[in-house]
Amino acid sequence: MPALEKLAPQVRVRGSIARLPDADSDAYFKMRTPQSRISAIASDQSQPLKDRAIFMQRIGELSEIYGDSEDIPRPPNWGGFRVIPDVVEFWQDQAFRMHDRLQLTRTPDGWSGTRLYP
Repeated sequence: MPALEKLAPQVRVRGSIARLPDADSDAYFKMRTPQSRISAIASDQSQPLKDRAIFMQRIGELSEIYGDSEDIPRPPNWGGFRVIPDVVEFWQDQAFRMHDRLQLTRTPDGWSGTRLYP
């Protein structure tokens, strides 16, 4: 049996999410390179793609339209989310399954920390 690779630290977050306001999504979109913005417009993200050439063709067509312009519009379906955590757990791999786990829980007064058994 091949040796298992050491696992990197992991973080798990539980809570609620909220869609970012359009102004925040616009500001972040404008920080991206023109090529990245064009790619975002060309992509039907997470939809099946029959042939990568179709995507590359769309990028080429949009690149001709926008070039390196800074006025590339944010697609209406492109935006961000803010995570509002209630519980955050940090997990660190240790030898012999003696992993280290720390859980932080939001309280009315701030955060409370608890160490957990692995």
